[in-house]
Parts: sequence; C-alpha cells; structure tokens
Amino acid sequence: MNKIKTFYVEEPDLIFRNGKTCSDPSVGLLNYGPNGLLTDNFEIKIGIIGSRKSKFHATEFLDRLQYMISGKEYPGSNVRSIDFPGISQNSQLGFYFKIEENFCEVIEDSVIDEIVNLESKKESIVQFSNNIKQAMSDLSGLHPKPDLVLISLPDIILKKCSSTLDEKIILSYRYFDDLRRIANTPEDERPLFYDFHNYIKVLGFEYNLNTQLVKPTTLSWSGPQSYDPALIAWNFCVASYYKSTGIPWKLADLEPETIHVGISFYNDINRRDNLVVRAAIAQVYMRTGDSQVVRGLEIEVEDDEEERRQTNLTIEQSKEILKKAIELYSRKQNKEPLRLTVHKTSPYTEDELTGFHQAAEGIVIQDYLHVKKFNSLRVLTPTDYPIMRGSVFQTKIQDKQAMYMFSTGYVPALDTYPGSMVPMPIRITLEETNSEPRRIALDMMHLTKLDWNSAVFSKRMPVTISVSEKIKSILAELSCRDIEPPSAYVWYM
Repeated sequence: MNKIKTFYVEEPDLIFRNGKTCSDPSVGLLNYGPNGLLTDNFEIKIGIIGSRKSKFHATEFLDRLQYMISGKEYPGSNVRSIDFPGISQNSQLGFYFKIEENFCEVIEDSVIDEIVNLESKKESIVQFSNNIKQAMSDLSGLHPKPDLVLISLPDIILKKCSSTLDEKIILSYRYFDDLRRIANTPEDERPLFYDFHNYIKVLGFEYNLNTQLVKPTTLSWSGPQSYDPALIAWNFCVASYYKSTGIPWKLADLEPETIHVGISFYNDINRRDNLVVRAAIAQVYMRTGDSQVVRGLEIEVEDDEEERRQTNLTIEQSKEILKKAIELYSRKQNKEPLRLTVHKTSPYTEDELTGFHQAAEGIVIQDYLHVKKFNSLRVLTPTDYPIMRGSVFQTKIQDKQAMYMFSTGYVPALDTYPGSMVPMPIRITLEETNSEPRRIALDMMHLTKLDWNSAVFSKRMPVTISVSEKIKSILAELSCRDIEPPSAYVWYM
C-alpha cells in the first residue's frame, strides 16, 4: 500500500488598488478598489442593443446596481454573502456605469414581431442575428466607442429561438457527426453560426466592441443565482470591469518568472479542405493575471471512434503549441521564463513530452501535470465542518507521484464552508516535475482565484482547465469564419 503524506497550503492573497492585499475578492474590492484603478469615479460608458422593452429592463437593472444589495444569510450556519455596496459616483468601488443614449441601438417592436412570426425557428434566429450584427456595425463607427455593449435579449425572442432546457440559441452543434455533415454541404448552406453567444463574441472582436450578453432572467433577478441578488450584482460588475477596463485583482505570491499553460483540444472544420480537424489551444497565465490564448496545428479527425476520442499531440504539435505559448510570454514580459508548468486533463504520451521538452529547451524548471477533475476520494472530519480548502494528500499512482488537493472545503478566512456538498479533491499527477509538491499545490490554489466572470472566493478548478470549454467553442466559431483568433482572453469572456 502506498504511503500517504499530508500537508496544508495557506490561502493565497490577492493584490488590489495601491498594492493592498486580501484573500477574498469581494472584500478586497470593497475595502481597496480594483487593481490598476488610476482615478476615483472612473466612468464606464455602457451601450445597449435590444428591443425597447429589453433595453428598458437593462436600464432598470443598471439603475438598481447604484444601491446597496444585502448579502444572503443562511440560517443555522456562518455563511453570509458579502453585501454589494452599489456603484455610482463616489461609491466604494471607485467606478460606475453610465448609459449613453448615442451608444444604444433599439430594434423596433415591428421588427421583433416580424422575426417572431417567421415560420421556422432557424429563420427567426438568422433574422434576429442579422439585426444584432447591423446594430453592432453601427456602434463600431462611433468615436469614441462604448466601453461595454450589453446585448439585452428580448424575452419573446428567447422563447422563440432558444432551447427550453438551457435557454441557449443554437443553430448547430459541434459533435463530430454534425461537423462532418456540415463539411460536406455547400458554403452557402452552412449555418450562420453554431452558438449565438459565441457569435456575439466573434462580432465583438470584428467590430472592436467589448460585449456582454444578458438574458431576461438576469435582468429580472430570477436566474440561477436568484437566491442571492448581491452575488448577481458582484459577478456582473467584476466581469464588466474586466471587459471594459482591466484586471480587477492580481496574484500576490505567484512566482513572477513562471508561465502556466493549460493545454486543451477542440474539433473544427478546415475550410480549405472541408475536413473535420482537431486543434490544440494553450491558455497562458502569468503573475500579473494577464491571460492569453494561442492556437496550435490541426490534424484530421479519423472516423474511428477510438481515434476521435484521442486528446494527445504528436511531437511536432506539442513543440509548436508550447513554443507559441512561451514566445507569447516572452513578448509580453520582455524576458524568457525561468519556470514552466503545463496542465492537461489527459495523461502525457512520450511524444508529447518529447515535443514539450524541445519547445522548452533552456527553461530551468519544468513541471508537467495531469489534472483530473473527478475521483472517488472523500474525507470526513470529526468537526461540524468538512476538510479545509488547501489540504493535500500526497501519494503514488502507478509509480508516479500524485496529489489529491482540496480546492474546496472549510475556509478559515470565511469561518465557514461556502458549499453544499461533500468536497471532492482534484487529482494532480506529477508526470515530470522539477518543483516541490508544495509549490505545485500553491500554484493550483492561486489559479482557482483568477476567474473574472465571478467574485466568489474561489473556484474548484484552476483557470488553466476550467475556462477551456468557453475558449474552445469561441475559437472554433472564429476559425470557421476565417478570422485570425485574438490572443487576449478578454475577447473570449
């Protein structure tokens, strides 16, 4: 039986305005303001695209954000979400939203009625999307442009165009059989897009507009987080600040000359040859919190079911994708990294490690980690609370060093466990490493606090893994339109 060692990793601090530190994003923003905020009362100019009714609801939503919203209390526990302070001039957060009427584009009721009354859902989706594209094109010609454009979906459009299960507007899916079918159809018969949300991100990049898609449930405070309106407000404001202004917080203790790279894969259509291909992407993270995306070589996807499930790279692909990531870091930092960590959700092959080593030649410290989301390990404690976040169990799996790290659990800084289920650790297999396990675990803890779609204390998975699905689907939407994908993460959020 393998011996098990245990250790605990302290909660990482975040850096806010004027170098002030705090471990909790909401508390840090409340007490100090966002990192990089140069002036008080920073104005974020907002534009809105929607029907008259959905524009009105978006305006109401932004008006409500000017005032304090009490955090949710949970009877019988220490859990209480942080009060949202309100954002207006002279507010604690140091920035506020201002709707500019010349940045707003209204789709008239008669046009909305015409779209809804079209015979097929597909026709309605295409017509509505064309109206949104025209509105964004019109806004892109303004000078100055809005800092952020809200696409406020009319409820009547969502009911006609979306799936009843998830309220997503989809024209086609990206499963292998769907992609193969589309690859064999004429260009003019292919769908305008796959997913409407991703299409909005593509248009935003094309027209140089930061966008935020908002559904009626969010604007009416009745979405999945309706039980906690303060959390809805925090999440909206953090995401909007990042998209329009900059990084709301930085990491305090992440090593400055380290590059963290998450490798993932997606299927797409190569427009030149009309083949279904698999492409690799690398998400690059640095101490500053700066996040970049690079896309690697393509390989044809075989019809064989087992081949289609493969998520590994050849030597040349491995070398090419990691070399791109390292070069991007060097351009941004004006120096070479001293340390590299690579995260994958699948085990490494010898070819992959060979290619990665060739790309990283000259980097002193290299860590190659297989990060697995699901496993069967659970831990019970003799207290009323579960195991602490930051607890690590070190062992061996098939002669390789591995760690089970609890990135969720009881948080001493909050004096509670902000969850509802028994915490499940993530498994980190150390395929090849030069760093100490404690350093690797601390990095993982840091990377659970860099999701700027949210102001929650932390997420379960590191961002090198957790945001890959979002990036993959938008990258595919870009590439299928022959658009060179941007590297900045803000265009994918």
